[in-house]
Amino acid sequence: MALSLRAQNNTPVIKWHGPAVTAAVAADVERRLDAAAEVVKNTATDAMRGPKTGAPGPITRRSAPGEAPAGQAGDLIGSVAQGAPAALKRIVGTSLPYGKFLELGTKDIAPRPWLEVSLWASINKIKALFRGSR
Repeated sequence: MALSLRAQNNTPVIKWHGPAVTAAVAADVERRLDAAAEVVKNTATDAMRGPKTGAPGPITRRSAPGEAPAGQAGDLIGSVAQGAPAALKRIVGTSLPYGKFLELGTKDIAPRPWLEVSLWASINKIKALFRGSR
């Protein structure tokens, strides 16, 4: 509660709790953003581990255009991370350059989207995180 009322010597005293409430709300939002980023990260890595319909590869079947990349060596899957570069901001992605090439495609390779589709596939779970109580 941002305001509290109590009587002191028969005189009403109003105490403002705004900063404490603001800090509690901000901490709760940060916690929920962390959970949302984790959902997207897990959705992305699960999509890469899922079955593929492309050509056989040296380790596993390759991904077909439009499918999330197949984890041939597991480097991309292992590199997917989440971060908090600033308050109220979360990022999910990889530092491996070819993650972007797979996501968007190149002139020689059709896209194997894995990140944006994972965000959209996670939307209902993310909404639930923000609708839920503490």
